[in-house]
Amino acid sequence: MLARIRAPRPIPILVTTRTRRLLWLAVGLLLIATPVVLGGSMIWLLGGAHRLDVEGVAPLTGRPANTVDVGDGWPHYGGDAGGHRYSRASELTPRNVGALAPAWRFSTGDLVRHPQRVEFAAAEATPILVDDALIFCTPFNEVIALHPGSGEVRWRFDPEIDLRQRPPKFTCRGVTYWRDAGGAAAETCRRRIFVGTNDARLIAVDATTGRRCAAFGTNGEVRIDPGMPLEWPGEFQLTSPPVVLGDVLVVGSSIRDGPRRVAPAGSVRAFDSRTGAPRW
Repeated sequence: MLARIRAPRPIPILVTTRTRRLLWLAVGLLLIATPVVLGGSMIWLLGGAHRLDVEGVAPLTGRPANTVDVGDGWPHYGGDAGGHRYSRASELTPRNVGALAPAWRFSTGDLVRHPQRVEFAAAEATPILVDDALIFCTPFNEVIALHPGSGEVRWRFDPEIDLRQRPPKFTCRGVTYWRDAGGAAAETCRRRIFVGTNDARLIAVDATTGRRCAAFGTNGEVRIDPGMPLEWPGEFQLTSPPVVLGDVLVVGSSIRDGPRRVAPAGSVRAFDSRTGAPRW
């Protein structure tokens, strides 16, 4: 007589709400950590960046479409006003680039002047080359003009920004050059350098001397109104160079929009390049 053998019943596994949340948290951390472990990006899944087909991206070889020649200078943060980063200069080639050697070095002095804050600063500025001067900004928004051949300082302008950023973040990605086509050749501030600051100011200085352009705003600066009270210094910043369109200066902003639900809008604003008066 054969005995009937019953299969064991599955033992139910009880998962508490707390355990379920921990499991989801672990999955989320794994998804965040994976790109870091794999080199900071998952583009490799698409066959590498060269496999991406994005309309408007400059090709790897040849000249980008609609590119403006910038000649021997570099008058804009991105080369030309459209940011194509193309120059017709031809002396530097893939064959001789390996033979380049430093001609000079320049230190901004930030390590000495801001020893407690420099670890929170990022040197991201692309210098511009206009009228035989190499001009850039430090993370603390000091604008410096150098002789391109020797590195000699021609002038320095320090807007003395508010350093009480919280959490501290200091950066300046570049400056903007503008020439007043209707001004007299010898007129002060006919050639200007504009810079946006970490404490939300738009400042104009003379490109030859580095002195404030008094006719622009109030004593050479316009304070940007974020549209609402800030909860801490640094919640609203100007970190990228303004864009000049004719005699109009267009600025964006950098917003810390994570800590609170209602944050500054970060609206794009335009100002008159001569007077600093709001346009739109």
